[in-house]
Amino acid sequence: MTCYIYKNSAAVVCNKENEALQQYIELNALKDVNGIVDPNSTKINWNKRSIARLIAKAKKGDCIVAFNGTSLACSVSQIIEILKAAAKANINLHFVKHSIQLDNQTSQINTQTVLRLLGLIESDFISERTTQALAKRKAAGLALGRPVGSRNKNTKH
Repeated sequence: MTCYIYKNSAAVVCNKENEALQQYIELNALKDVNGIVDPNSTKINWNKRSIARLIAKAKKGDCIVAFNGTSLACSVSQIIEILKAAAKANINLHFVKHSIQLDNQTSQINTQTVLRLLGLIESDFISERTTQALAKRKAAGLALGRPVGSRNKNTKH
C-alpha cells in the first residue's frame, strides 16, 4: 500500500499543517509515503489537476492524505466528485484536520461520516472565503467590521 501526501502549493500551507501531516503519518504508521504538490489553484476543476492524475494512477488500497478538503477543491460539489472517484478506485482518503478516514475497501458507505465531513469542509470553505475577503479589504485600506455608530439589532439595548 502506497500513501500519498497531497498538498496544494496555491493554498497557504503553514508549518502547523506540515507538522500535523507528519504527526498523522507517524501516529498511523503509514508506510511508503510519497509527497505530491499540486502547483495549480483549486479554482481549476479537479479533473485538470494533479489530484485526478493521482487517483488514476493509485492502486486499490492506496491512500491519499490531505490536511483538509480545501486543498483538494474549491467547492463541495467537486469534493463529492473526488470522493466518488476515490471510492470507485478503492482508494482510501484521510483528512488530517478533521481526523476522518474514508475507507473505500468495501462497498458500504458510511453516510453519516461522509455528511459530517462535507459539513466540516463547507465550514472550512466559508472561513477561507471570509479570511480572503477581509484581507482584500484590509489591503485596499477599507475599514473592517461594523460601521461606526451602527448597532446590532439582535441585542437588547
